[in-house]
Amino acid sequence: MRNQKAWMAALLSTTLLFSGAALSAPKAYADDDDSLPVFTKAKPALDTKRFVSEWMSDIFTKAVAFAGTDKDYADIRDALAAGSTLAEATGLGSELSQKLLVLADSGLSQVSQNYSVSAEQLDTLRTELYNEIQAAVSTPGYVAEVEKGKFDFSSLLGQRLAEAKSIAVGMSDEEPIDIEDALSGGQSLLGAAQVDKASLVSALAAPVLDEIEAAVNAKRISAEEGSKLTDKTLSSIESAIAAPGGVQAAAASSSVTASVYAPAKFNASAFIRQHLRSIASDAYLVAEKDDLEFDELKRSYLDGVPLTQLTDLPAYTLATRILKLWEPELADLPEATRSDVLEQALRSISEAVSTGVSANK
Repeated sequence: MRNQKAWMAALLSTTLLFSGAALSAPKAYADDDDSLPVFTKAKPALDTKRFVSEWMSDIFTKAVAFAGTDKDYADIRDALAAGSTLAEATGLGSELSQKLLVLADSGLSQVSQNYSVSAEQLDTLRTELYNEIQAAVSTPGYVAEVEKGKFDFSSLLGQRLAEAKSIAVGMSDEEPIDIEDALSGGQSLLGAAQVDKASLVSALAAPVLDEIEAAVNAKRISAEEGSKLTDKTLSSIESAIAAPGGVQAAAASSSVTASVYAPAKFNASAFIRQHLRSIASDAYLVAEKDDLEFDELKRSYLDGVPLTQLTDLPAYTLATRILKLWEPELADLPEATRSDVLEQALRSISEAVSTGVSANK
């Protein structure tokens, strides 16, 4: 039997995947630790347009995180689709702008450390980002318009299937190495992990089905199409976890999954956003404090206490430990793509663990 704390944290990570707080940030991190994925130490020139674009690309996710438990993902998106502003949809009003600006300042504080940039360029960047944030939170239907018609079911399902093995390992009482050996020997993921089929299917399907429902409610897809995608989600997952050799082996022969596993289609931003939603449970898993309770950690984090403070670990140390939990899911990517994703992820994790998310509205 494995360490109970690790088992609980892995399972909680699955449970919280689409219900926890998420804070992500653009690519801008330089790694100087030799024990983990090595990225360039040279300071590159700053592409301000790309920085602003990437920071703004998931402003909806940031806003949902700040809304805490008062508003859920679907409610906020439905309100936007109906013409509300992001400030109105989250119920935060002007407070949302203030919170996003604080988060933006946190990201901007890293710029001079990681990029070759003058004080004048930094001031210009700050002004541009502030203006974009103010426009986003005050424009009726802003995010709904940006996301209109964008529902990539194949990528969504494919990325969820890519996480199937790590989720099954988290739910299983078997040792990870034993599961790997069983898969190598031709067993299915379901047989190798020896977990309940209904529970594994439910854990894998839940976030995908939530996204389908949200897409239907936002009128991005029809109810009929949503029903068909729901059936396809369940059948694809059931087939994948029952396939000899595991999900990756199934992808090689499946028209549904093979295309979404293609490296060119890998959505790094979606991968990072999904994993940041379970950042609290990941931090709990890698923390060294024996007296740390998960419920207390999550509650304090939502109340605004940074995970660095709760775990007594520096941001970089905590971020690199969490990154190691994510790395196995990227093993099949080409090295260049993998390094780029790891760089973005490390930057995003570092910002997330340094910022608490207030749920006290």
